[in-house]
Amino acid sequence: MDSQFKLKMWIDALRSGDYTQTNWCLRDSSGYCCLGVLCEIANKEASLPYKGSNCTLPITVYNWLDLPINQVVLWDMNDSEEKSFDEIADYLEKTYATKTPEASSEPS
Repeated sequence: MDSQFKLKMWIDALRSGDYTQTNWCLRDSSGYCCLGVLCEIANKEASLPYKGSNCTLPITVYNWLDLPINQVVLWDMNDSEEKSFDEIADYLEKTYATKTPEASSEPS
């Protein structure tokens, strides 16, 4: 599974409405931070457990994603700026998603 596919899974999960947002930890009784959602996906897809009470992304999850994400920016967006999951998903898409040229509808 390539990193762009994993990124799309993360973005889709943030936009899905399946996760309630919390802050100051990866996961607690009220929900997940944006990085906690990534941890949940990595746990489901690659059996990478994590401690929800931690505030830092486990290196195993970071390595699994295989993208140079800036965790500090994401922490700030989620915790200090209180950006919504949709806004964070937009940032991830704009910053990290590889743009592929759209197929032309004109015959060649």
